[in-house]
Amino acid sequence: MSLFILVRHAQSTLNLAGRVNGDPRVHVDLTDEGVEQARRLQLQLAQLPIDVCVHTRFERTRRTAAIALKGRGVPCREEPLLDDIDVGLLEGRT
Repeated sequence: MSLFILVRHAQSTLNLAGRVNGDPRVHVDLTDEGVEQARRLQLQLAQLPIDVCVHTRFERTRRTAAIALKGRGVPCREEPLLDDIDVGLLEGRT
């Protein structure tokens, strides 16, 4: 039996500002709280065997995964089909 763990990225600066982002080329950092959330996730996942991490093209998802899986040697794979939708003219707006 396979176990799939679905996790949303940790809090980003745009989350805090209430702004949308659908373009993975726009760099969005995690907040300090977001980094702490990813560290708590690391503790929650510590005893679970993880074969692969699949993430979007967004930096916030890569960063969350990197923190959560730090030191585990879990291979990561980028999957554009998991990306947020392109929000077009709403990019960066509230």
